[in-house]
Amino acid sequence: MNKIVYVGAVELSQVGLDELLRQGAKPELVVTLRPDFDARHSDFADLAKLADAHDIPVHFVDNINEPALMERLADLKPDYVFVIGWSQLIKPELLALPAKGCIGFHFAKLPRNRGRAAIPWVILNRETETGVTLMQLDDGVDSGDIVTQRSIPVAADERARTLYDKICLALRDMMRDVADDLKSDRTLRTTPQDHSQATYLAKRSADDGWIDWERPAADIERLVRAAGKPYPGAFTIYRDRKLIVWEARLIRSFNHTGVVGQILARDDDAIVIQCGEGWIGAQVVEDEERGGEVRATEFFTRMHDKVGLSLYQLWRQMRDRKHD
Repeated sequence: MNKIVYVGAVELSQVGLDELLRQGAKPELVVTLRPDFDARHSDFADLAKLADAHDIPVHFVDNINEPALMERLADLKPDYVFVIGWSQLIKPELLALPAKGCIGFHFAKLPRNRGRAAIPWVILNRETETGVTLMQLDDGVDSGDIVTQRSIPVAADERARTLYDKICLALRDMMRDVADDLKSDRTLRTTPQDHSQATYLAKRSADDGWIDWERPAADIERLVRAAGKPYPGAFTIYRDRKLIVWEARLIRSFNHTGVVGQILARDDDAIVIQCGEGWIGAQVVEDEERGGEVRATEFFTRMHDKVGLSLYQLWRQMRDRKHD
């Protein structure tokens, strides 16, 4: 059997490790973040619990390229290192340690959509199909040879959470694809990518969830779906506090018009907010300071209030601070 080391720290990592164990391809070592580093990932998962349940040694790291891990891997002499759900770039020194290479996971069907934040970008870009890839890691950006892939349809109303769940199921399938080769000591077969077809996605941060109420309602509703769980969420400012909008729907027609960001009325399960073009119905929100999701109809008690900050309000705040 191939000697495997497994690296990961998020929900997806746990799914992949669980499937390897189900298939009898037990890793020799699990490398993960300590539980007290859970704030680094909104979808953090404690892999140590699963590893402990199967008597697999665990190595906790802050930096995947740390010398202590390099030394441990050099002593262990693994055939493969699987890196599933780990955001740090792996240096060439670590890539060279396993006899048959490092196998990585990507949230898209390569060579398209190399880079970061594939789930939000796929939704924001209105793509109708995406995919997932297991590939050989090299020193490029998601440019290694492909081990196996899956295609995944993207629904018109897809949310980050539902797409993430589809991707987890696809990873289970791919782990089943490779399990027999791993157990029999065979080398995984790979296919080179067509680099001429490569496209790239830029990194996104939590700040990119900021809702610009000047945008059309359709764009804002799409942002709410793309930035939602397991990610930090789309957000606005309400009474000087950060307010996350977890769920929202388009209001197709409405008989009120207000200024951008104005709370106009209740509409069944939603609070209607004026956008630059059209209206959006906020359904589930969370005051970040207080915590806990609540229905928007319970949270907003005053109509004609406003969410967000206009450029004029920002200018006025900066002016007032200068005079303090």
